[in-house]
Amino acid sequence: MKNLKKSSKVFIFEYESDKYIFISNITGKIILGDKNLLRKIENPSCLNEEEKITDYLIKNYFVVDDSLDENKILMEHIKKAKDNIPLTFVIYLTYNCNFACFYCFQGSGTKNKSLSKNDLSYIVSFISQKVEELNDKRFTLVFTGGEPFLRFDLMKEIIFELENHGYKNNFRTRVITNGSLINKENGEVLSHYNWFSTQITLDGTREYHGKMRPYKNGDNSFDDVINGINNALKFSKEVVLRINVSQDNENGINSLLGYLKDNGYTKVNNLILGFHPILNYFESVKNKLCDRVYSEIVWSEKALKFYDLGHQLGFKNIDLPLSFPRLVYCGATSFKIFHILPDGKIATCWAVGGDMNDFIIGSIYNQQNIEYDKNIQRLKNYNPLIQDKCKNCSVFSFCGGGCLAQAKSFNGSINNSVCSYLSYNPKEHVTRFVEQRIANSRYNDIHF
Repeated sequence: MKNLKKSSKVFIFEYESDKYIFISNITGKIILGDKNLLRKIENPSCLNEEEKITDYLIKNYFVVDDSLDENKILMEHIKKAKDNIPLTFVIYLTYNCNFACFYCFQGSGTKNKSLSKNDLSYIVSFISQKVEELNDKRFTLVFTGGEPFLRFDLMKEIIFELENHGYKNNFRTRVITNGSLINKENGEVLSHYNWFSTQITLDGTREYHGKMRPYKNGDNSFDDVINGINNALKFSKEVVLRINVSQDNENGINSLLGYLKDNGYTKVNNLILGFHPILNYFESVKNKLCDRVYSEIVWSEKALKFYDLGHQLGFKNIDLPLSFPRLVYCGATSFKIFHILPDGKIATCWAVGGDMNDFIIGSIYNQQNIEYDKNIQRLKNYNPLIQDKCKNCSVFSFCGGGCLAQAKSFNGSINNSVCSYLSYNPKEHVTRFVEQRIANSRYNDIHF
């Protein structure tokens, strides 16, 4: 066909003999195809207008008109992706915690602030305002901390008050917790309020977890966390088991997965494993953890190793961070995800818990601040495509420009991205993503 060319935003690599994976970095669509499809994308003149594949390739920007401004089209898709982010309210009930994790970015004992019942009306008012303003009647309510179950009383109050405001069937509940305080009683309460997801961290078997995540008095928290995981699995629709990895516990990951397998967790359908490196781009831990954090290139290899190990041991669900098309890395610039902090401030990014104030955009008390306005404009104007490394990235649709907090911390500006670990082994990571989607019957794109 005339005037068509292969998009400069297409990433193609051989998957296995006579099979190729094709990624459109404009739409995030992925195709698993053969040499015949490769020939048609490389030489669009081979395309037939009557074929189904032709319309799909044009619609999803695998092939484009040679006069098309692809960066402009990509920016339009980025905007659509922002608009499609689910409306979410992340409520930090307290910064207090019963653990003393050595890598905690919220610092040790420096923040004792908690929301109170006096803040309840402000919280509900803010949520109601945004629900109406954005005309998005369904939303996600995330409770976190510190340790949110230390303020289970306030968690219930917020849920009950939102119900009284007519939102009973409009929200789903997620909790991010250390797991030690989840019991049958609070589990049953939350199960009545669409408790769809729980994240609990487990950093090893008793020896390693006890060192990484002890109680404040030094006691080992392992048994209580396992008990909390078991309770969450009964009442929450899914439990994401977050395993933070550093040089301190890397050697114990095999033992942890062995323990979980031996105790039947590979047979649990609603358990999801997720491996993550500890992070040091928060001011409170930046210097403390610098020698314990993996570089992106090193973590790229280790993430694959742990994923493969979990897969080999038979775990049903393993999360690959950044392992799905995401034209927007996170909600920091979407103004669809709002973090309500214990001091009433409103932010767009988790990093504010680590004293990164560049993402604070307001207050539930309607306090005005010129810095908030500056942050809002900076975040609204964010454009990853001003950087050649993003414009020309072969897997941009899997990282969306990367973590803004990381860019700010390490490079001084949200507009100077830190390339994701995914970019160092893109074929390996994308291959595992495709295989996982196929295995789970979740592969929605077209096979040609």
